Amino acid sequence: MDRLSSREIVHRTLEDILADFAVPSSTSTKGPEVVYKGVIPHASQTHSEKINLSLIGTIPSLANAIAAAHIFEARGGLRQCIEVDLRRRHNYIDRDIGMTPALNGQEITLNVLVGNPFLKNIFETKDGRYAVLSAV
Repeated sequence: MDRLSSREIVHRTLEDILADFAVPSSTSTKGPEVVYKGVIPHASQTHSEKINLSLIGTIPSLANAIAAAHIFEARGGLRQCIEVDLRRRHNYIDRDIGMTPALNGQEITLNVLVGNPFLKNIFETKDGRYAVLSAV
């Protein structure tokens, strides 16, 4: 078996994820253009001996961006170019890193979460379509 390049590994995994959600692949004229920069780091450059975590966040985030770009284009927007840098990544898991809800960088305390519009994930638009909030 031939050794795959970083871009081929990312592209194949990305295509698998997009297919799971029936998001079409981009063509030369339709859908976002995806530009890959850098390469997946060698395992010796990460803090893990057994698993390379470089793409844990990169590929799902890229899939979200592609889906959003398809929606944008379907609604009349211009074709988008999405650039992903394979060198920027998480290379270890830190159990102390968590997600804290925030608006404009201001932490939201628990008692403010009741009635928070971001707790409702699916919104109906004025034209009767639906949108889902995303961190992308």
